[in-house]
Amino acid sequence: METVDERVTEEVEALEAILMDDVSIKSAPNGIPYAVEAVVFPATADDTDQQYVRVTLEVKLTPGYPDNAPEVFLRNPRGLDDDQLRIIMEQIEEKCNNCCGDPVIYDLIELVREHLTSSNLPACPCTICLYGFSEGDHFIKTSCYHYYHAHCLAQHASKTEKFFNEEQEKLPHFQRSKTFEVLCPICREPIKCDVETLSKASLPLAVQNASIMEPDEKLREMQDYMSALYIQQKEKGGIIDPDAADNKVLLVNEPATPEEEPETPRWRQRQIEQQERQRQRALQQRDGHGHGHGRPPQQPRLPKPPPPTKPEEDGDEDGVDGNGTQRSIGRQRRGRGRGARLNHRNR
Repeated sequence: METVDERVTEEVEALEAILMDDVSIKSAPNGIPYAVEAVVFPATADDTDQQYVRVTLEVKLTPGYPDNAPEVFLRNPRGLDDDQLRIIMEQIEEKCNNCCGDPVIYDLIELVREHLTSSNLPACPCTICLYGFSEGDHFIKTSCYHYYHAHCLAQHASKTEKFFNEEQEKLPHFQRSKTFEVLCPICREPIKCDVETLSKASLPLAVQNASIMEPDEKLREMQDYMSALYIQQKEKGGIIDPDAADNKVLLVNEPATPEEEPETPRWRQRQIEQQERQRQRALQQRDGHGHGHGRPPQQPRLPKPPPPTKPEEDGDEDGVDGNGTQRSIGRQRRGRGRGARLNHRNR
């Protein structure tokens, strides 16, 4: 059964008693701790609004710790650039090598905290104006630990709200949103800020001291090239005119070669063949009823004569012949019958 070094147990208990919720101990199912994780902030007397940087320190307890140096990682840095992280890691490695045989986790946490306190200023640039932060700048830290100049964030929020209102006017009433929220330009998390107060902040020092850019020869050549390219695309219809956006025109510069034409799907081929057969059938029917070329017209069918009626025995009814004279139908029938019998006798 694997046992735990008493020095590790005592160190873990001390970390939980001193740092409390700021430290997390990760243990295996058998209860043996294998990693310690702590979110480190600069020392600002618990004034969280003045904490502009932070980093998560993860220490993995290697077999044989504390006689062997642990594995240390810096994760989720906020407001720190790569150079600052590299300096912190160098100091951590030096501390671990010098303190082999002694618990070193608490000392590593304090080392990182001291470094964050001395550089409690965002090293990353403002993602709105792309200028860095200088001493004397009015900047804000969001709840998601992203940093912006107060003036830049106010301009961003004002323009975003204006665009939001314009888009809402285009929607029907049942689809409109009632409230507007300022979102973080980086992670899109909702942030709370007083836009009116932020708008009173002065411009960043880097923006005030920025020199007016004058295009050099290389930039002018690029501008000339882009201007000529724009004119060429506009002449060929490749530039969309906002005023004529509704006039949708398909432009084809060169006809596609047979090799480049896409192959017609089988279902489309069957559909075309069926349509062609229907067309041929319609032409044949039209030619059959017309007087044009093709099959000779069919002779109209004569109506069938009515079936003969059964002769009556008495036949007393009278009829009218073709000349309009009446005659006795029954007498004629009886006469024809007697004539037939006489002929039979003569034979």
